[in-house]
Amino acid sequence: MRSFWRWFRLYSLGAYWIVLLGSMYLSIVSNSPPSQEMNPLSITNFEGDLHRTIVASFVEIALLHLILRPWSFERPTGRTALALVLLLMWTGLLLYATTNTKLVSQVSLIHLLWLVVLNAGLLSAAVWGIGRYLHRSRQRSR
Repeated sequence: MRSFWRWFRLYSLGAYWIVLLGSMYLSIVSNSPPSQEMNPLSITNFEGDLHRTIVASFVEIALLHLILRPWSFERPTGRTALALVLLLMWTGLLLYATTNTKLVSQVSLIHLLWLVVLNAGLLSAAVWGIGRYLHRSRQRSR
């Protein structure tokens, strides 16, 4: 079971990234051409959306791996908290930019989903790490 969690910790982020890339690609392939009568909050894909989002998400995943270092066990809670703060700021910036535009890209919405799930995962990892730390400190004090 321990080897499964080690494998999961190392490769789950990459597997989730590949699934979302497939979803973005399907969104581009099935994109209908924009109509003349677009409502104020139309959802369409723009030229270069997929390439830009792939590069952005690759940079995000590379930075997360550099910050979190999933192959190491040293100070995981502090690194998780740092990654969570940085990713929350980045998600907030992109959410603000997306909500203040008239035309929203499907690829951008999928990218926001990617960021929200990453934030949720980092938050749960931080809570788990803090809980584990508190549990160990309580056992040591007995």
